[in-house]
Formats: sequence, C-alpha cells, structure tokens
Amino acid sequence: MAGSRRGRRRGARPKGLAAPALAAVGLFASPLARAHHMLDGATPGSLLEGFVSGIAHPFIGLDHFFFLLTVGMLLVDCPPRLRLDAAAALAVGILAGVIAAVSGLVVPLAGLYCVLTLIGAGAAALSMRDVRRSPLVGLVGFAALFHGFALAAAVVGCEPTPLIAYLVGLSITAGVVVLGVGILAAALATGFDGDFPRRSRCWTGVAAVAIGNLMLLTTFAGAGSAG
Repeated sequence: MAGSRRGRRRGARPKGLAAPALAAVGLFASPLARAHHMLDGATPGSLLEGFVSGIAHPFIGLDHFFFLLTVGMLLVDCPPRLRLDAAAALAVGILAGVIAAVSGLVVPLAGLYCVLTLIGAGAAALSMRDVRRSPLVGLVGFAALFHGFALAAAVVGCEPTPLIAYLVGLSITAGVVVLGVGILAAALATGFDGDFPRRSRCWTGVAAVAIGNLMLLTTFAGAGSAG
C-alpha cells in the first residue's frame, strides 16, 4: 500500500511539466514566425530566406503545426523504426505536395483537406488504439500531401535555390516536431510518470479535434457571409 502511494506521488509530480514543455516550443517557434513575417508575405528570394521560411511556415498555421504534433503523439508508443518510417512518409508527402503545386497542379480546397486531416489525426490519437505499421505510414504520407499543397503557396513562382532551401526547411521542421515530441514524452515518462505519453496523446487528440472543428466552423461561417 505504501509502495503504491509512493508510486502515485511519483506519477503526480510531472503533470506540471507539460506547460513548461509547451512554453519551450512556443519560445522556439515565436522568433521563427517573426523571422518569416519579416518577408512581409513576399516570395523568398535567397537561399537563407527560403530556408527560414521553410523552417517557420509549419509553426504559423495551426492546422499544420497541430497536425505534426498530433502525428508525433500518435507515434509515441510505436517502435523507433515505425516512428522513423512515418516521419519519412510525412516529409516525402509534404515535399511531393509542394513540388506538385509549384509545378502547376491545382488541388481545390486543399486548406479544407488539411483541417480534415488534423481532425482525423486527432480522432486516431483519441482512440488510444495501437497503430499498425502499413496503414499508418501510408495514411500519414497521403495526409501530408494536402499540407504540402497548402504550404506551397509561399513559394509559387520562386527561383530554384530558395525553393530547394524551403523544402529542406520544411523537412527539418517536420522531422524535429514529429520525432521530437515522442522523445520529449518518453523523457518525461522515464522515472516520473509512466502514463504521461498515453495521457498526453489523449489531450493532444482533444486539442486537435477541437481546433480542427473550430477552423471548419470559421471557414464555413466565412463562406456563408461572403455568399
């Protein structure tokens, strides 16, 4: 009994660690977003501008950032190889979407599909079921295509050098967020609260579904008022 009470006390301590972790993400993302907006919406014209824009862009859109975050939490309990495969599929999907859009392929309502993929990822995180390798990797890559189409808007008409730098920046951000949240959750669980990753996955799913539905309502409300 005493041992179980000590275990519960150990498990209760790190609940306050989630806020500092999210604050750290915010501190990291804020200067990137400011650097991105220094371009004033202009197309990147140099290697550095393309790279900074690629690094920062996923942090600016809630749908993109929370999609990456939710996919990362969805992979928390998965084997390392599956996490790497899913992160690679995500990066390839985003890059393929950007390249296709820059090449002239038009996907109507790409932004709406991004929001739907966010809601889908959130629902999967809320289900708390163990994910299987093949469906997960394929679905993550397919969903990432739409985020790539949407993210391409920043570099349409861009020269090859800043475009390549933009793609590299996007890949780095996608990999760092998706793999980093899993590493962070595992670190917080070790020696503190073994259930922290599972609980964090659930709350991330709640946030993703809530934000996705709010964005849907905003989109439809805007379309209704415009009509």
